[in-house]
Amino acid sequence: MTSSFKRQRTEESSSTTQSASAPKDSAALVVDPATKQENKIAPDKDEKEKKGIIEPYQECFPRISVLEFFYTDKQKKKRDLFLRALSEMMSNLKNDDPWSYFAIAGIHGLPGNAYATAAAPLGRGYCEHGTVLFPTWHRPYVLLFEQAVIRAAKKIAGNIDNKYTNLREECMDMAKSLRVPYLDWESSFIGYQGIPDVFTTLTIDVTYPDPDEKKQTIPNPLRAYILPIDLSTPVHSSDSFNPTAKPHYHILEGKPPFTPANYSTVRHPNAAYQSQTNVLNLQIQRYCNLVFRPQVYAAMLQTDWAKFSNHNSMPGAKSTTGAEDDYGYYASLEVVHDSVHDAVGGNGGHMTYPESK
Repeated sequence: MTSSFKRQRTEESSSTTQSASAPKDSAALVVDPATKQENKIAPDKDEKEKKGIIEPYQECFPRISVLEFFYTDKQKKKRDLFLRALSEMMSNLKNDDPWSYFAIAGIHGLPGNAYATAAAPLGRGYCEHGTVLFPTWHRPYVLLFEQAVIRAAKKIAGNIDNKYTNLREECMDMAKSLRVPYLDWESSFIGYQGIPDVFTTLTIDVTYPDPDEKKQTIPNPLRAYILPIDLSTPVHSSDSFNPTAKPHYHILEGKPPFTPANYSTVRHPNAAYQSQTNVLNLQIQRYCNLVFRPQVYAAMLQTDWAKFSNHNSMPGAKSTTGAEDDYGYYASLEVVHDSVHDAVGGNGGHMTYPESK
């Protein structure tokens, strides 16, 4: 991605805060008639459902690496439940449901809708790109996604027939301990092989929690997401820059890709608007060895929070071209984050453009 487009990311900063980021502050204040003091009342269940409110975990469960989670028999049941739960989220076509995949992904950018009962986002979504709030903003955002997966997993467990009491209870306990696995994208494995193929296969087999252990083949939710509505708007007078022009599609660099409803998200798309797994893996290998590791090392040497936290730590600074708000400090946590976006999405890929995810 060009540095000029990277600079555009600094425009995304917003002072708007998600309702999901501070669940306790949304509690109502009431006066206790006996003590004459104000007390907070926690939001009721219906309010939590409407606002997508997240809560602290009551128990701590360690995260599991992607390689162990998806590739060992030890995690087979939890793996299947996670994949089913993610599929459940993606199949929820209620765009106004704060727990749907579409609504949560939209917090980060397009289509620019208001999330739940929060005020409409300013600029390109709610994300605090290019500000000192970037790291602390992303934490509750990722937590919201994880708790939506857990919620979907609990729904799956609750739908198990009552005659399978033991299975139902086991699945519910497993849902409570479910956590999104982590991918060490600067590890030796990634540097040698690229993205694990669990993220790129078209379909995937799941068994659990089927009482009869019947195998079911489902579209791989880790590979792509089918859009329920048009994303962005068509560009150019002809349609050569729109997916409908395939197999003569041309990438319009620097702009979020227009994707019609019922199309899937793509990574490193070709002229047929299809993901190129070989290009993705090659790019990930290059970035792992030449970009991720040096950037992480440089960021960890930084002692200034402003420079460590975001890619625009010098707002108003003049670039060599004279433009303001140049792409700022190179050794920051957000620059590492930006590089992951670029390496995974590629030119024309959805992951490259924060406002289009």
